[in-house]
Amino acid sequence: MRAWFAILTAVNPLAVAAAIGPPKRTVVLAVAAILTWALAFVGAVASRPVLDALDVTPETFRIAAGIVLVIVGVRWVAISAGRVADGGAEGWGQLLVPYLVPVLVTPHLAMVSISTGADEGVIVVTAAAGVSLALALAAAAVRARTVVVDAGVRLVGAVAIAVALSLVVDGVRAI
Repeated sequence: MRAWFAILTAVNPLAVAAAIGPPKRTVVLAVAAILTWALAFVGAVASRPVLDALDVTPETFRIAAGIVLVIVGVRWVAISAGRVADGGAEGWGQLLVPYLVPVLVTPHLAMVSISTGADEGVIVVTAAAGVSLALALAAAAVRARTVVVDAGVRLVGAVAIAVALSLVVDGVRAI
């Protein structure tokens, strides 16, 4: 269950909604979410070879993933999620920036996907990322940024901190 919460908090659907605001073309955001899901899948599939190439144990990587998730969780609790500036691109021009980078494809999602893939397997990462990204699409469909969204971002940030600390403690115990 912790793996599901780790991926859900790494995506933080409400932070996605707060960062991009209401999408002008929902299909572009949907494609970005599908690409992000595919990258999480690839991270899970490649988790063991990546860890072997880095000469890092799954336990050590779990600690590192927890630290990265704590950092972003603290940021979300402290300042919520900032709005990504519109780069002037419209439609498909928004696919890479801002949808994929920096909103959906993030270091914390990559770290958690690799760590979870090594610990729990590809199916867990694939399912949890799919659900989390679907929730992000639903949250982005909300047309107005509200105090409720900001509070939700902070709440998910607090849960991210708890989950991340659990990853760190578990990694330390396993070593």
